[in-house]
Amino acid sequence: MKKAKDEKIIMVSNIGSASRKYFVYSVSKKEKEPKELFSLQFDEKEYYPNIKLENALYEFFEISKAKFDFWVSDIDIIAERVVAVGEYFLENRLIDEKYLEELEEVQKYDPLHTESLIDEIQKIFLIKEVCEKNKVKCKFKLIGISDSAFHSTIPPETYTYGVKSVKNKNHRKFGYHGISMSEVDRNFGKDFKKIIAIHLGGGGSVTAIEKGQSVYNSFGMTPVSGLINLTRVGDIDPFLTIDLTEEHKKLFRLLSEDNYLFKNTRKDLYSKSGLYALTGEKDMRDILSNLKIKDNKIKEKNKFALDVYMTKINESVGAAYAHLGGCGALVLTGAILEKSDIFREIFLPKLKWLKVEKDNIFVLKTQEEKEIARLVVEDKFV
Repeated sequence: MKKAKDEKIIMVSNIGSASRKYFVYSVSKKEKEPKELFSLQFDEKEYYPNIKLENALYEFFEISKAKFDFWVSDIDIIAERVVAVGEYFLENRLIDEKYLEELEEVQKYDPLHTESLIDEIQKIFLIKEVCEKNKVKCKFKLIGISDSAFHSTIPPETYTYGVKSVKNKNHRKFGYHGISMSEVDRNFGKDFKKIIAIHLGGGGSVTAIEKGQSVYNSFGMTPVSGLINLTRVGDIDPFLTIDLTEEHKKLFRLLSEDNYLFKNTRKDLYSKSGLYALTGEKDMRDILSNLKIKDNKIKEKNKFALDVYMTKINESVGAAYAHLGGCGALVLTGAILEKSDIFREIFLPKLKWLKVEKDNIFVLKTQEEKEIARLVVEDKFV
């Protein structure tokens, strides 16, 4: 791949629970806005469904070499989207062995995101090692772009839990979907001092942005908290978790106590809860389709689940409004709000109390990968 002398190549990796997205951008000293060169996506249904997700990174390089004459030696920066619990991950950093150790330390809190990220970082380290042994040019920097960094401005009185935990600084609220919120602020922050942004996809959150800074986000310490989500439980009473653990303890008497909590209860909270627990569906498209079928039991079950979902979102919008003391603009983002006219038609009337002018309600299709590339440039990693 040919590139100009002042051109830098940024490869962005966005690892999801059921997908891998890789975007390649170029930036120059004159044109600091990233320019997309190409992208490849892998998932279990639509894009390269026959490729196992754990092999997606290697397949990306093979396919991009054949289709775009692009190879690892062309890269100046690899930027990883990082969703991880902990104060260490409240800023964007170079990824090195210490970074990897920190990830391994907190992966028990959020295996859904962290385990696959650790696996990819280890693969990148291995690629670099193989290149060096074979004397192939491979001098890229590996950068972690935090999904929580935008929320580092949330004040202590908002992120603090009422628990006695002096030694562990990770026992607090952090906030996620920060890269998406960074783009929301980039688009609307100059025009509106008080913004409420709702992001609904596989996970969901509500954020209050005041004068370019996050002051509230509905997530807590981990991404399993906050709003009820498609498969994640959201906020629940802590004693409910104890009851779930006790149920597993009765079923698996020979397992250790750690196994009850981290292997079984954790799986319940992350992948068997939320709208899935209420409907048996993991996709919003299927839930909305079920509203139209003749079977009244199924129809009512899905309608009730949507009522629960929208009520929890509405409650968080109220919390965001309380933190701001008003709202100048409402921004809707994430796949569910971006793509589903039907969902918006049901949902928006429930927010009439917010009294935001119709012209100040926006649907934004965020480009997280491009925002990651922008943050790489702005933080002077390139």
